[in-house]
Amino acid sequence: MAAVFYVMENAVIVSDQNLIRAIQQTIEQGSILPILKEEIKTKIQVRRYSRGLTELKIEPESHRTSQLSKDEVEQIESRKQNNRKASKKHRLRQKDYVDYLEKRFLNLASENCVLQEQKKELQVLISKQEADKSYDIKDSSCSFYSNRKY
Repeated sequence: MAAVFYVMENAVIVSDQNLIRAIQQTIEQGSILPILKEEIKTKIQVRRYSRGLTELKIEPESHRTSQLSKDEVEQIESRKQNNRKASKKHRLRQKDYVDYLEKRFLNLASENCVLQEQKKELQVLISKQEADKSYDIKDSSCSFYSNRKY
């Protein structure tokens, strides 16, 4: 069914029930998605008609109306329980890993402080040794070769 629009004094009157329902959902939800979905459905139908195909009936999936068997209920509960156990195990592993990383960070930070102090001490020693040098290598005389007889 094609939608028919009538414009009267800034109001749009729509005769397609699906489009009316989509507009109402849009107003209720504050989202434009219902109208977009309806527009896409309409475009698909128009394309099908233009190709000579019949109307495509789109029905929402119906939920299961029958009751679950006792075995199915037990299976679902078993899965839920297994998922709970696995989630708990994962959270504990994650917590242990975070604790390990925190301890490692603290150890590396303290090691870094020790190394920084050692670096400062070595820099002080180097500057003292440079200050204690009383001779220049260029000015020093080497008598090793001069005393040798050939």
